[in-house]
Amino acid sequence: MTFSNSEQLNEIVQRPYTVDISQFLKRAWQILLSNLGGFVGFTILALVILFPLYFTVLGFILVMPALISGYFFVAFRIAQNKTVSFSNFFDGFREGFFGRLLLLFIVEVIVFLIANIPSSLGFFGIVITSAQSNGSPNVFILALAGILILLSLLLTIYLAVGYIFAIPLVIDKRLPFWDALETSRKLVSKKWWSVFGFLIVLSLLSSIVNSTGVGVLFTIPFTHAAISAAYESIVGFTIPLSSEDEAPLL
Repeated sequence: MTFSNSEQLNEIVQRPYTVDISQFLKRAWQILLSNLGGFVGFTILALVILFPLYFTVLGFILVMPALISGYFFVAFRIAQNKTVSFSNFFDGFREGFFGRLLLLFIVEVIVFLIANIPSSLGFFGIVITSAQSNGSPNVFILALAGILILLSLLLTIYLAVGYIFAIPLVIDKRLPFWDALETSRKLVSKKWWSVFGFLIVLSLLSSIVNSTGVGVLFTIPFTHAAISAAYESIVGFTIPLSSEDEAPLL
């Protein structure tokens, strides 16, 4: 079953919801503790895999989306009281998911690059006018550049928050990449500030725990578990996990 027509997507966007941060965090903790060893072990493995690939752009792009989605695959199974194995962390590489997740990531990167065009123009304007005026650009150019940079910053933040449920929608609703991005954005936009506050709390908690040195091994899976908990509450699971999720690895 795939949500593809406008009526089904509109149903998701129009559903009422509340952002209960404390409940999301509590649920995330339950999910994390249900398979703490698996989450921590996968985080270590994911970091080991991604670190060298970071220096090879193509390899990083190909692997990262499917690898990161592993947190959601496992969190969703736990939330639905399904049996979990370590191999479920790699379900993003399975047929039917890998391509969509890859396209989602590529398009999302392109969207963010477009969103940063105004700031690039702003910085370019400052550099050009500085060169032409011996390092002293005029006030008008500085003001315009500042507005363009601020516009890009606000747009980037808006989209980053709005796309929070894009990967979960691909996994749970089997949405095509663009439908997932737009459905997530429209749904979150209804209570954007509340969702933004939720992500700020997650960021603050991560910063505090990460100061211990090994905190990243817990904050990365906890953050994804919290987003999964928010998705469970706000969107809800529609498609039960089944044999469809056991397709061969690509």
